[in-house]
Amino acid sequence: MILLGNVKLTLNGDYPIHVDIDGIKVDMDAPETLGGGASLPNPTDWFLASVAACKIAYAMGFIKRRGLTVNSITATAEACKSTSQCESIDVKLAIDGDIPEEMRPALDKFISACFVGQTVKNGAKVTFEVTY
Repeated sequence: MILLGNVKLTLNGDYPIHVDIDGIKVDMDAPETLGGGASLPNPTDWFLASVAACKIAYAMGFIKRRGLTVNSITATAEACKSTSQCESIDVKLAIDGDIPEEMRPALDKFISACFVGQTVKNGAKVTFEVTY
């Protein structure tokens, strides 16, 4: 197994949660229902952003490798839940660029292979440990 990354999160008494990703620092909040102020993106927001950003990154990787031109790629991601988990995620990409018609099926297939999306689709095992 290859370690993909190491993320450190710290909450110092109250929100926000401070996130350190290889020296890049961002903050996140929580919904009011969990005692947060809902003033920053919450973990679910970051989760959806990660799925959509992965799709954009894979699209751009395909486009750059083939020397194609793109003006912009935008994505929206929506999630639905029925109980305590996400039941479905709907990601829509809009690519503004010169993508030849005959390359579009290959691009779609490449985008669908995005690592984050595949991890969610295949249900990665999540473990945790609490120390006091």
